[in-house]
Amino acid sequence: MAIQLPEERAVLEQVFERYGWVPLQVRPVSGILRIQTADGAFALKKSSCSAEQLTWLHKVMEAVQSKSQEIFLPWLKTSDGEAYVQTEDAVWYATPWVENDPGLRETIPIEGLPTMLAHVHRSAFPVVGKQSERKQSVNVERLQGWKDKLGKLAEYREVIESRTFRSPFDHAFAADAEYVDQALRFAVKGMEKFVQSDKGIAPRYTLCHGRIHPSNLLKKEDGWVWIDWDHAAVDSPVRDLGAFFRRFSQQLDHEKEPQFYLARYEEGWKLSGKEKKLLALYLAYPERPLRLLTRYYEMPDRIEETIAIRRWEEEITHLRWLQSLIRSLWLSKKGSGSKTRKTEAVRIRSQKR
Repeated sequence: MAIQLPEERAVLEQVFERYGWVPLQVRPVSGILRIQTADGAFALKKSSCSAEQLTWLHKVMEAVQSKSQEIFLPWLKTSDGEAYVQTEDAVWYATPWVENDPGLRETIPIEGLPTMLAHVHRSAFPVVGKQSERKQSVNVERLQGWKDKLGKLAEYREVIESRTFRSPFDHAFAADAEYVDQALRFAVKGMEKFVQSDKGIAPRYTLCHGRIHPSNLLKKEDGWVWIDWDHAAVDSPVRDLGAFFRRFSQQLDHEKEPQFYLARYEEGWKLSGKEKKLLALYLAYPERPLRLLTRYYEMPDRIEETIAIRRWEEEITHLRWLQSLIRSLWLSKKGSGSKTRKTEAVRIRSQKR
């Protein structure tokens, strides 16, 4: 976010004035601005969300924050008491600055994160759970996105089948292609049934971050906080929980069973039988392997062969690690062990190499 054009400087000066800042230094860092003043450093973000969305979100976050320890960075108020600044073409909000040290990701309290998520979901539920106009559902468009991946996966398999000389990554992909295909088909078929039977409406709704990822955690002196909440939505809690299992794959201890982390979440908030089945579908969906395939076959100049192979092996190992949890979630509800469900669960059972 370079500051070069006069109109950009004029907008920022307007924002600074609203917050009462006299900046000593303004520096872009990972898509936000670090504002150094005589009173300290602050993070300023230009959000793509509407002012109405940020007003609603700020009220929800304040209600949740007041119930326990700090889990969000507080939004700073302007000189006239607003939680953001609206300019002609954007909405801005600010928080205290917390240094993002990538080296600290090795110390993320991974076992405590499911509990943190459960606290947010449980605390926000009475605040947002009945806001039907904001609830997200699995609609035809979202489902079609998953179905489209089946076609893409078939395309990539055709690519390697047509090659006379395969690359090392081609061989790695070929060895696991059927397994990934089965996982994807299980997820798509299960989500189709969910849309047909429940119209894509989740059993329960709460505030979901929507972008659960290690880069959205920052360490303060008194603990860790989640950042980047301006795209949060009212959705099923299993969306965040599924993202936790996928996007913290490198931090999770694979010597433990994945059920261990689910148990930590359920210490704070129990999932219903339907929610567990929905979580099974999100976990089965091979998001990260598919993303890697797209990068390798459609943007080959952006990833080295050895890195691609290593990442593929890591992602497949992680997907296989999740299979026992997926099966137990899918068969969790009393009376759900029917022949049909058992057959579908078997399709994604962990295969020996």
